[in-house]
Amino acid sequence: MVTYRFEDSRGGDCFARHLAGYCGILQADGYTAYNRLAKAENATDAVIPAGCWGHVSRKFFELHVDESSPFATRTVEAMAPLWQIEEHIRGQGLDQRHTVRQERSVAIVHESL
Repeated sequence: MVTYRFEDSRGGDCFARHLAGYCGILQADGYTAYNRLAKAENATDAVIPAGCWGHVSRKFFELHVDESSPFATRTVEAMAPLWQIEEHIRGQGLDQRHTVRQERSVAIVHESL
């Protein structure tokens, strides 16, 4: 399920209030306010953080373009096949994208770690 909520603030209390009692995966962009969920006194392992490939890859790409990190360049090169797969499955249904990602992308990610 995807949910969008609007708040006048980016404070961590907004996230804690909206996600109170939530159990499941929380995909986020790494914004530090999300840390409040994990550090709350009543925090449980019920919220599983999941990073965003778009944000991660952008940071590596920026370092690659700046030629400031050979590691970033190797990472961008290792991730290139993932973006080719994503281009190939763009517009396909959820089940088809999931199947292709499991069949092709998982191995690429594991090789890159």
